[in-house]
Amino acid sequence: MAIKAAYFTLVTASISSLVSAIPLEERTLNLCPAVDLVVGLLRAYPSASPFCSSILQIKTSTVTSTVQFTSPVTTIIPTTTTTIFVAASPVVEYDISSTTITTCIPSAAKRDLAKRRITSIPVSGTSSTSIPASISIAGTCNGCPNILKNIACSAISSACRCLGVPTPTSTLYVSTTYVPVVTSYSGVAATQTTTETTTIPTTSTSTVLSCPTPSICGNQGIQYAYYANEPWGNDIVNGLDPAYYWSYTPDYSGTTTEVGGINEGDESSITLYGSDKSVPSTFFVLNHRGYIFAQVAGVYTFTTSQADDITYLYLGDAAYKGYTRSNYNAKAVCCDAPANSASGTYTLESGQYLPFRLVFGQQGGPVVFSFSVTAPDGTVILDANTHDSKFIVQYSCDGTTAPAFPAWGQETPET
Repeated sequence: MAIKAAYFTLVTASISSLVSAIPLEERTLNLCPAVDLVVGLLRAYPSASPFCSSILQIKTSTVTSTVQFTSPVTTIIPTTTTTIFVAASPVVEYDISSTTITTCIPSAAKRDLAKRRITSIPVSGTSSTSIPASISIAGTCNGCPNILKNIACSAISSACRCLGVPTPTSTLYVSTTYVPVVTSYSGVAATQTTTETTTIPTTSTSTVLSCPTPSICGNQGIQYAYYANEPWGNDIVNGLDPAYYWSYTPDYSGTTTEVGGINEGDESSITLYGSDKSVPSTFFVLNHRGYIFAQVAGVYTFTTSQADDITYLYLGDAAYKGYTRSNYNAKAVCCDAPANSASGTYTLESGQYLPFRLVFGQQGGPVVFSFSVTAPDGTVILDANTHDSKFIVQYSCDGTTAPAFPAWGQETPET
């Protein structure tokens, strides 16, 4: 015991002399080396952290943590038995039923250095002597250890700053419980009413509309004439003038119930529209003429397509007389689309006759062209597949509404 007392006296005297030698004017400098012995003693003191927190007036930091709980509560509203059942979705509303606040302030964390055993504290002019870390110390400077009782509080405060005391924290736990209020509907009342039914007999009336048709008197079909090429040589496409055939007598003529649909290869001779007469397949002209009878009012469409080599289409007065290479309604020329197809339209009243004419010129190679007439409702009333159209005639039976065309070779403008 005498040795411990002598040792404490020596250490205290050394620390006191060192601290008292520190000028007050140099507080802004790094004081840790100067108070290193005090720091070492504080590190050996188990309660150094809370002691230094009190000396340095370090405030506790508070952290808030929220914990939520849900406690279900169900309310069922019974309903009466009904004849009609309607399901309804539950309604969920949340409300805060209780709040609990719990504060927990843990003790200051102990640093690893406080757990170490101090093996020696060097003192100037003396040899190192071991001091057990578990030695009991009580204090007088705001609760400082007795071994530091003769050291100024300012020096102890400086040593505490050098000790690196952590800021103590406090956790604030807020517990909130949400209670969902669930309302469940089992059904909705309804009333079912039955009434008597009275049946009143009615009379159904239907009206059948019939389209007019032209009078038939051996006048059905289309007239056509065949001309071997005379004046155009080898260039019918650029040289053909349909007006030349007003007064030119054809090589032969006939009637047909179909127009177009001719698709012959490069043959030496062909037959036309079922005729038994064979003609050369190059350098000729076909001239078609007739009337269309409008069974319904609207726009009628005339289309010539796949022309190889050239076609001219005429509608109305020019189809009856005075047709030329400039007053046509549509013209198609060999060989690539869209130039080899063309269309013309005409608006007719129901029961009206319209004259039309199609002139086809064949130069050489394949013999190809198609033709069709389409009614306002989309019905095709004339093409290569119609064999008995009641709406295509050569003239009207009364001889005046749709007069007969002049004889071939006598179609002058004055006719």
